[in-house]
Amino acid sequence: MGAMVCDRAGCTRTLCDTIIENQYICNDCQQEFMDLIGDEKIPYEEMVEQFMQFLSQGKLAEARHKIVGVKEFFGLGTR
Repeated sequence: MGAMVCDRAGCTRTLCDTIIENQYICNDCQQEFMDLIGDEKIPYEEMVEQFMQFLSQGKLAEARHKIVGVKEFFGLGTR
């Protein structure tokens, strides 16, 4: 069986070989989810719920959930 398209709404990446709860996820989206969740340990079912919500929010919601510092928020970190 070959690699599949990422199941995150709005993501068009292909060649996803990670599957969680029957959902394919690309490396970029996987990293974004890990950055969002952090090292917090929570019950498996709660993690699945957060993962499914993350997949359904899609790439369009990405900027709202990005972890930023105040300088980055105001665009000062890129100047």
